[in-house]
Amino acid sequence: MEYEPGTRSCRRFRAKRGAQPARPLDYEPSHDPYFDSGYDEGETGPYANKPHVQIDKSTKECAFRLYQDFGFDVELIEAISVEGLRTLIKSDRRFDLSYIGGSHERFWPAIDFGMCCAVLNDNGIIILDDHMWPDVDPLKQLCEMHGERIQKTWKTVSYRIKLA
Repeated sequence: MEYEPGTRSCRRFRAKRGAQPARPLDYEPSHDPYFDSGYDEGETGPYANKPHVQIDKSTKECAFRLYQDFGFDVELIEAISVEGLRTLIKSDRRFDLSYIGGSHERFWPAIDFGMCCAVLNDNGIIILDDHMWPDVDPLKQLCEMHGERIQKTWKTVSYRIKLA
């Protein structure tokens, strides 16, 4: 099973315990609001229902156990993606990897994508979550034209992005 931040259960997080990353990541920020009551998604998604996604404070605990298992030093920015990315942009830090898994609806995927590019190193990797959603698909098409696809599953697709 693949690792996915913001997953619904610890079972999914534990699937890769003991696995080692391809190369060490010295430091990674993570931003997620971890709402107390979870959140609803699916209004404009590709699925027929509007599921309640239980991403809450207990999910945060599972995520940090996983980070610890991998030896990751993760700074949590407990905020929605726009606020978290704004903090990173202001800090003038750059990263090799960005996982875009915020809201999949309306203009939010495009906003997250642009803000992630602002903190991504040249030849960095962007992972698009839920790439089959109608409002995420145009970003996938843009990356197909201008990036190098690294992987694709039913859930995520990753691209190496040349910015310079």
